[in-house]
Amino acid sequence: MNDQIMNLRFYLDLETGVPHIYNHDVDENEVEDVLSNPGEDRLGRCKRKGCK
Repeated sequence: MNDQIMNLRFYLDLETGVPHIYNHDVDENEVEDVLSNPGEDRLGRCKRKGCK
């Protein structure tokens, strides 16, 4: 088990008052899991690291 502390804050949708991630069918637990256990490092549109 990871003993580090991570504080997560979520943008609240002004119309609904709930975290914006809900608009993408994602919940807080899923966000925490991805941030705690990143599985892959994808390159951006330019297809190479360090590209601007």
